[in-house]
Amino acid sequence: VPPGFAAQGNSQLETILKNFMQEAQKFAVESKNQILAQGVSIKNLENHVGQIATALSSRASGALPSSTE
Repeated sequence: VPPGFAAQGNSQLETILKNFMQEAQKFAVESKNQILAQGVSIKNLENHVGQIATALSSRASGALPSSTE
């Protein structure tokens, strides 16, 4: 043990650092999973917007979507 450091204090510091590192790793994994899920959601939205755009572009300009008779 270096001068000025107690063995017990060093052990506590190691425990605190180990816990911090575990929590940081857990947070990183959770963040990565959320980012991946958001990417999937964005891709789904892009597909839906594309489908809407296709449907609207195939409709005659100024026409109603269905007959009013």
